[in-house]
Amino acid sequence: MPRVAASQPMRLSHAWFDTMYVVNARSFSQPGGLGRYTREIGKRLATANTKFIAPARPECGSLGGLLWEQFALPRHVGPHDVLWSPANLGPIRVRNQVVTIHDMAVFDHPEWFSQGVRRGVGALLPRLVRSVRYVITVSGFSKERLLAHFDIDPEQVVVVYPGVGRLVGADCAEDGTIATDDATASNGAHSRVPYAIAYGPRDPRKNLRTLIDAWSYVGQEVPDLELTVVGQPSSRTFARNTLANGAPGIRWAGYLQDSELADLYSGASLFVYPSLYEGFGLPPLEAMLYGVPSVVSDIPVLREVYGESVRYVDPYDPVDVARGIIETVRCSSARDQLVKTFAATVRKYSWDRAGEAVCGILDRVDTSTR
Repeated sequence: MPRVAASQPMRLSHAWFDTMYVVNARSFSQPGGLGRYTREIGKRLATANTKFIAPARPECGSLGGLLWEQFALPRHVGPHDVLWSPANLGPIRVRNQVVTIHDMAVFDHPEWFSQGVRRGVGALLPRLVRSVRYVITVSGFSKERLLAHFDIDPEQVVVVYPGVGRLVGADCAEDGTIATDDATASNGAHSRVPYAIAYGPRDPRKNLRTLIDAWSYVGQEVPDLELTVVGQPSSRTFARNTLANGAPGIRWAGYLQDSELADLYSGASLFVYPSLYEGFGLPPLEAMLYGVPSVVSDIPVLREVYGESVRYVDPYDPVDVARGIIETVRCSSARDQLVKTFAATVRKYSWDRAGEAVCGILDRVDTSTR
């Protein structure tokens, strides 16, 4: 388990002098949003009375990691310790626990998940939310969905928005400021042609199929605009023998390290996020830090997070997705209007504030009872 350095650790206090704050670090080394969330909050919890516990093998990600979490992790939690599980699940035996549940996609859209995931989460999560002291979630939308599925006290569910920070890359300032138009333009050398970015990970909710369909319309109107897809598409996204990989104007970048992704953002003209379901939806916020406008799905959670700082489209309609992309790329006044809102939107989401809020919730746990 790597040591976690914290530049501004939060002060954790408790009535019990021997209380430790234990972080379930199973997702610490995981790429993507869950890993980033765990690491960023973890940095802000790292004090003398905090310990991070992770499996000996980082590859313990599915069944092995789940078994470790349920049976091995509780042995590291003392009778008056408080456990924070940041990645949707935690050991049901530990009552002095706070768990972060990012979304309810498994319950709202079980068709997107394997039978094993549906059964495992379906069996564990209802018992977990009834046993832990508090549930943290990342948006008002996710809290609403939690309460729709589980009969628990609304006061037990606390919304703590995640933060955002610039990725580590050659073109990134360390102060977290938003790139200016000049800075963004100067990085255009990353590509010979203007390009948009989209995510295509192994997750049907990212709606890559609709975006591919939309791109045929985009190509007719803006033929010099290329689409760069980050991540590997799911086998369930495209049928066997599909021609998607050969679609004109689309480049498949695969998985990128943060430094590579930072450089990609720096030269982009647009970020496209036609997701069907999110608990929060962080990537358009990262794009804003690089001065990149976003076209996103018109779904409730993205309205909650982004307000008027993005262009909304119907994620089920490829023509509307294409129209949003074309109009945002072509209309400089529309782009400028979006960019003017970025600073105010980004200021709403701070990892320091999120870490402080998580600390406060951990401190609420009464460790005198088990």
